[in-house]
Amino acid sequence: MRQLSEADATQLNAPYARDIIIRRMTTFIFVRHATNDWVKKNRLPGWTSGIHLNEEGHKQAQAAAERLKPVKLKAIYASHLERAIETAEIIAAGRNLQVQTRENLADLKTGDWTGRSVKQAARSRIWKDIQQRPTHTRMPGGESFSEMQGRLIGELEKIRAAHPKGTVVVVSHADAIKSIVAYYLKLDLDHFQRITISPASLSVIQVEDQLARLLRLNDTGPLPPTPPAKRKAKQARRAASRRNGRQSIQHRSISARGLTRASAGAR
Repeated sequence: MRQLSEADATQLNAPYARDIIIRRMTTFIFVRHATNDWVKKNRLPGWTSGIHLNEEGHKQAQAAAERLKPVKLKAIYASHLERAIETAEIIAAGRNLQVQTRENLADLKTGDWTGRSVKQAARSRIWKDIQQRPTHTRMPGGESFSEMQGRLIGELEKIRAAHPKGTVVVVSHADAIKSIVAYYLKLDLDHFQRITISPASLSVIQVEDQLARLLRLNDTGPLPPTPPAKRKAKQARRAASRRNGRQSIQHRSISARGLTRASAGAR
């Protein structure tokens, strides 16, 4: 069956047309990697390799995995950096899923400033622009935030195409997740630093072809497997379907008896 768009439904001009549109809806659970020693030192890691979770980070990742236990996952993706992979592997433990790494899910490329402390970077003239007008401001030798956002969304669209239905975990980085949230909520990227994304927090966004819904942001609470209201609605639909089936059978039985009597009377 061919997928129908909203435009197709309008052209059909039929009251039932919208009911047969096949929607693609992917639920993304964005997890920031758990903490590491660089987070406490407030340094700019960029794409630095060799940064591993510390003891506290392992506990945070375990807690995130525990919160995600009730949720059925289609896939788990992570940036190629160790701090993200280690967090994702803890979430994947006990599930029949392999962590799939993607470079495009990584943090901002900080270029020549990689490894600097935020205090050192703040002495630069362009730091004010990075804080107030980050969209097109580029760190020396690095990338702009709009370039980062573009590669992130491009990768997420590939993931969504691979998983048009169901729930997918994406383990990424603070600024990366902030820019993703800004994109799907149509927020000005210049103001994305108003969003807070804590280590090992969960942010949940449902994405359809022309719509996105933010369900949770920077969350550390439990995630229910399926909302009770949805379960009750499914049960009600199934019960109604069974009733309709029984009524149809009874109707056919009554009709058959009526035809038999009419035939006997004619004889």
